[in-house]
Amino acid sequence: MDKEIDLSKGENLIEMPLEEDLNLPPDPTCMEEESKLLVEETIEVNIDIEEVPQM
Repeated sequence: MDKEIDLSKGENLIEMPLEEDLNLPPDPTCMEEESKLLVEETIEVNIDIEEVPQM
């Protein structure tokens, strides 16, 4: 039974990597990279929204 519980915990960590990030100390470099990715994603979404009415 203990082994099954350990496997479920491992699967949860793989499915939810955010928990691992919370345990790690905050790295400004990683935060900057994540913020850049978020900005790029929002820009792409905005462009898609603008292209729809023009068509």
